[in-house]
Amino acid sequence: MIPGGLFAQLREHLQQRLSPRRWLGPWRGDLLSAAAIVAVGKAAPAFADAVAREPGLFARGFAVGPGGGGAATAGDRAPARWTFWAGDHPVPGPGSLAAARGLERALAAVDGPGAVVVLMSGGGSALLAAPAVGLTMEEKAAAHAALVRSGRSIVEINVVRRHLSAVKGGGLLRPLLAQGRPVLVLALSDVPGDRLHDIGSGPFCPDPTTFDEALAVSRAIPGLPAAALALLERGARGETAETLKPGEVPAGFWQGEILANQETALAELESWLQERGEATDRLPWTLAGPPGEWAQRLAAAARAGEVPPDRWLLARGETEVAMPPGVVPGRGGRASTLVLEMALALRGAGFRFGVGALATDGRDGNSGTAGGWLTADDLDPAEAVGEMVEALGRFDAGGFLDRRGRSWPAASTGTNLGDLLMVKIRAGTP
Repeated sequence: MIPGGLFAQLREHLQQRLSPRRWLGPWRGDLLSAAAIVAVGKAAPAFADAVAREPGLFARGFAVGPGGGGAATAGDRAPARWTFWAGDHPVPGPGSLAAARGLERALAAVDGPGAVVVLMSGGGSALLAAPAVGLTMEEKAAAHAALVRSGRSIVEINVVRRHLSAVKGGGLLRPLLAQGRPVLVLALSDVPGDRLHDIGSGPFCPDPTTFDEALAVSRAIPGLPAAALALLERGARGETAETLKPGEVPAGFWQGEILANQETALAELESWLQERGEATDRLPWTLAGPPGEWAQRLAAAARAGEVPPDRWLLARGETEVAMPPGVVPGRGGRASTLVLEMALALRGAGFRFGVGALATDGRDGNSGTAGGWLTADDLDPAEAVGEMVEALGRFDAGGFLDRRGRSWPAASTGTNLGDLLMVKIRAGTP
């Protein structure tokens, strides 16, 4: 029902169709006239490569993305003085701090006319990080890890991240505005609502949220360091300066645009399936919240006849996997966990099915995969169900899929537009 070759072709197709280079054409004039170009996030290497291929580009270029430690130049492929810093992910570390400090120094040295053009993508919250005054980098990293494990929405998590950071929430925009330097932000959005201040926690974007909001979220986060909570409390009392607010940005000095988002990725998946003669339908809910609850919701809708059978049901977004403090996880991530939860829910409801979930950035958590797929046949004999439940309890969904040959190897896709889900439920069951 879901042959492995289908998914292999799908990933290759999406990698080509969602390449950042596709979205930069209308902005070529801005890139040509820029004083500097900055790329931050999981798509930064692909953005930098796309920029490097543009003839006539002489702006200084700086990129912060995933990879090994240290800084390197792109050599003959890149514009003059294009520099890379490799940050840490999924938890910020020394590379993330070095990237933040290096980028601060580089931007302070930009001269000549023109704007700074920023190419943002998800993952920047970890890759580019520096603690706010009153926090150590170790405390900042511990706070980041606690937030990620909490199962809270990315919007809530990023409110807190911005207020614990020296560079997020417009922290890198503020000094550029003080120089009278215009800033243009072009972004790939992996977050619901496509708010620019939520993408990579908005280092080059004004932030409409407050310390009060960050504190309200943080009080419910297990394992958040006491120093982080104390900083937020001081901010809520007005003893610490707020992040950069929209009203502080002079008219005409900042512009932000979304190049592509989760909906873009879903449309590409839908088109790809339809071109192959497959019937499709979009589910009315985005992927959000605990994956087990999301799966049960779909299974209940299927039992009630509220979703059509024998066609691919599609959804996009990102669920949130909560992990108790102190747990040592196996290999897993949002997409692989969702596949197992969907398989359990649909099997429990008596359906024959096929389900697959793909992380569009090519890396599903720490699973070593890009997601995977299962069919009802994969759960026979019944012992497989017990193994699957055990894998979920160990946060080892990726390991479960990998051991059964039902996963795609992790690989950088050059983009980051959230996760995609495709489910087919056979008519006549249960």
